[in-house]
Amino acid sequence: MIKVRSFFLVNSCVCELFGRTNSSARFIALRKLSTTSTMEANSNSPRVTVDESRRFMIDCFTASKTPPSHAKQMADLLVEADYRGHFSHGMNRLEMYINELNDGIADGFAVPTILKETPATAWVDGENGLGAVVGNFCMDLAIQKAKNVGVGWVCAKRSNHYGIAGWYTLRALDQGLMGMSMTNTSPIMTPTRSKEAALGTNPISFAAPANNGDSFVLDMATTAVAVGKIEIKKRKNEPCPIGWAQDVEGNVTTDPHVAFDAGCLMPLGGSENTSGYKGYGLAGMVEILCGISAGSNFSTKVRKWAHSGNTSEANLGQVFIAIDPNCFAPGFADRMCELNNICRNLSRIQQDLPVLVAGDPERFHMEKIDKEGGLVHGMNRLEMYINELNDGTADGFAVPTILKETPATAWVDGENGLGAVVGNFCMDLAIQKAKNVGVGWVCAKRSNHYGIAGWYTLRALDQGLMGMSMTNTSPIMTPTRSKEAALGTNPISFAAPANNGDSFVLDMATTAVAVGKIEIKKRKNEPCPIGWAQDVEGNPVTDPHVAFDAGCLMPLGGSENTSGYKGYGLAGMVEILCGISAGSKFSTKVRKWAHSGNTSEADLGQVFIAIDPNCFAPGFTDRLSEMNNICRSSSRIDPEVPVLVAGDPERIHMEKIDKEGGLVYSEDQLKTCENLSKKLNVQPLKFV
Repeated sequence: MIKVRSFFLVNSCVCELFGRTNSSARFIALRKLSTTSTMEANSNSPRVTVDESRRFMIDCFTASKTPPSHAKQMADLLVEADYRGHFSHGMNRLEMYINELNDGIADGFAVPTILKETPATAWVDGENGLGAVVGNFCMDLAIQKAKNVGVGWVCAKRSNHYGIAGWYTLRALDQGLMGMSMTNTSPIMTPTRSKEAALGTNPISFAAPANNGDSFVLDMATTAVAVGKIEIKKRKNEPCPIGWAQDVEGNVTTDPHVAFDAGCLMPLGGSENTSGYKGYGLAGMVEILCGISAGSNFSTKVRKWAHSGNTSEANLGQVFIAIDPNCFAPGFADRMCELNNICRNLSRIQQDLPVLVAGDPERFHMEKIDKEGGLVHGMNRLEMYINELNDGTADGFAVPTILKETPATAWVDGENGLGAVVGNFCMDLAIQKAKNVGVGWVCAKRSNHYGIAGWYTLRALDQGLMGMSMTNTSPIMTPTRSKEAALGTNPISFAAPANNGDSFVLDMATTAVAVGKIEIKKRKNEPCPIGWAQDVEGNPVTDPHVAFDAGCLMPLGGSENTSGYKGYGLAGMVEILCGISAGSKFSTKVRKWAHSGNTSEADLGQVFIAIDPNCFAPGFTDRLSEMNNICRSSSRIDPEVPVLVAGDPERIHMEKIDKEGGLVYSEDQLKTCENLSKKLNVQPLKFV
């Protein structure tokens, strides 16, 4: 028997490798400084070339019950994570994967199988295989479907930890496609108002191609931060920012030791007061698109990581989506470059900190690694609509037209019609396509303000489908590190059907708050919470008068320190799926609202997506009802304030209106209605 011993550095961990010819490799930590560090090791640490790092990982996997082809896929994934600067998901994860293989928790030889498919969709059984093997199989399948019919949507069950979500969207990017990937994970996020963790970090990645490799690559968790950042604070004995984590009683904590021991990360946005319910809603959306759709484990049914002593199969759910931008407006890559450069060229808050777009930090890190030669491991809307019609800004008679379509996609010209007319047309078209091939993806240009995004996803819900809708809007969000607004509130709505009408309906702006909330604070002369808005110099501001006049809302998450770059990334994703894809106006090219004196055509871009859950695992509505009830039943921080799921506030409000027998409008709204009735010679409102 031959025994080989070597030492190497992994994320500031000195580890010892023991390899045997008749058994698998296993790591034993001799001195551990950080297990999930997202930071580089000291610059004086020994360097390892990218190729050598890959070679070493392949050897470890092949020595651990894994065939060479699967070993290479895993090594490519982990090296890419380190290369891109995501050290927590590179070499740092190797020990976990090796242990799972050696303990028989994951199957290194497993090959995914297709259980059900349509031209645009597939439901896959990962067969408890390695995450990269399952993920590569699924994204490659989605890519092929996108090339055939414009969209590929693939769900997988019985997968394992699949590394950085961006690895899979980059595969779509390499084919000139837009890519999306999501996975559910072990529960560590506390739903808003809850003391208990019920959802995972549930990451989202979205990638879109631009010219000359200048792509947009978003890869983010839906929690405020990763556990690794709390570990770093713990090691340095530094306080955590407000909004990162809770203690076991549900109190927001800044003590990193308490935060780490509690294991209760807060959602993106932090507390309810700073819009944490949006991050919670996003995490729920990911759980539905992954665990619920795929028929895998979900919510509290997902095991803890194997190193916690749980040796059961992970059975994670994952989704992989590829979209061909050529199905929509020509010139996608040109507009993509222009959007990126608009954001990068904005006035900086701090001169030595450039304004970035999603993907820039990773590009900078890869350039650094290449240079150094190796890795170191360590208003009243009704009045607005009427005015636009009377001023000729919008066309009340316009009927949308289809410019281009495939069985799964369509590109529509809204012909400057009313937003609801365009939106209903597009979502109904998406619904029909979803019924035919499993997914319908419709982009519209030359639309107008379309009201609440949830109106359109509810149309899909009424047909037993999942629905998504997004729109770009007038620029009012300041990108992270910028003094100037360059993106809109850019809302996202996602709806999914459950039993007995207990559906999940998310409808949220990607800004921390809507302008209306600042208006209310201004009227009441109450301070705004930190993280809502900036002044014209880029300073966070609590004065609602200053905030309103500046017109610079902060992204969901607030400042860079509290993960506002994630909200900025989400807003960018919406801008790409809407304005860039549809060939409409985008970013600073979108006009201000008509009441600001600008009477040019709005030319908004919008996207409408319908997905048939019957294309994936049976029992979707049962699982969604169960997930909703898991969240609602978790321990309350305040016994008088219930834990809700997306859609509950609206249901509660509708029940209240039905009980009270009518709607209540403010004096300002009633005055506007009175003026409109006189101006348009229509019968005034009647009161109950």
